[in-house]
Amino acid sequence: MTAARVVIALLFISALLLLTSSLDVLSTPSVANSSLLLKKKNCQRSCFAVRSEKQCIKKCLSEKITKKNKIQSLSDSSMAIGASLQVVSKNPWEYEGVDIAVRKGPCGSHELATFVPVGGVVTYNGQFQKGCGATWVSVTTRRDGISGYIPSVFLREINPANGHGAMCKPVVHPKFSQCDKGWGYDKMSGEKTLCHGGCVVSAIASALALRKKKIGGADATPGTLNAWLKANKGYLKDDLVNFNALAPLGLKFDRFTKDENDIKTSLCAGDVVLLNVRFGKHWVLGEGVQGREYFVVDSSYAGNTYSFIDVEGAVILAKV
Repeated sequence: MTAARVVIALLFISALLLLTSSLDVLSTPSVANSSLLLKKKNCQRSCFAVRSEKQCIKKCLSEKITKKNKIQSLSDSSMAIGASLQVVSKNPWEYEGVDIAVRKGPCGSHELATFVPVGGVVTYNGQFQKGCGATWVSVTTRRDGISGYIPSVFLREINPANGHGAMCKPVVHPKFSQCDKGWGYDKMSGEKTLCHGGCVVSAIASALALRKKKIGGADATPGTLNAWLKANKGYLKDDLVNFNALAPLGLKFDRFTKDENDIKTSLCAGDVVLLNVRFGKHWVLGEGVQGREYFVVDSSYAGNTYSFIDVEGAVILAKV
């Protein structure tokens, strides 16, 4: 009888261990699925403001989160109204080449106001708001002056008091629109009009106008400069300006540079500095340097500043 009870007890314990093992096996996929669902939810939350949301989520799910690359959100504890904020890629997933949405209200469901590319600069309007599981910052875009909200995780404050070499207040130049009705439809040396391709001509015209330089007895404008360039071998192939032809107007080509300190030093020394922006497709005239930004005259787009990160390089024109 005692032996029988021992056998029964052993069988009972074996069955219990087998059941526990089975439960562990059954529960493991459940835990894994819960973890995956949680990570997917976090990825969706992190990518909701990105233009290419699906691609962002896919990259996010393939990465492991560590303490080193956890998201660090912007804080309003010490920011002043008007502070410069740079749009950045999200941590922990460095997703380059994206545009971040600016919403008309503090939630992803609000209407889209505009997009700002990673690396772009916006101005802080003095307000943080909670909405739809995120902290939103009220900002105004520098390039087009549109106000709206961006999640704080996509923003970093630019510290102007961090020592960045030469600084100089902007020298305000006459501003010309390359699409002005007075000359916008004037053709350059080829088929392009000033409105279509006259950003360099307009920038140089602004520099000449500030110096009260006359062109053929007339005031310097994109129209008078374009006419002079066509008559004086001032264009190369594809309507590119021949900088070496500018000597009679008091300017000469000095160099092309991508060095940030070189650009700032030349600008503050009073040289004519043409900045290459918008991914190499546009040129503007530099006016000054403050913080991490160049003040400019832009003949085609609204706004008067570009962040250092927006500048691909510069042409330096020295005085003859």
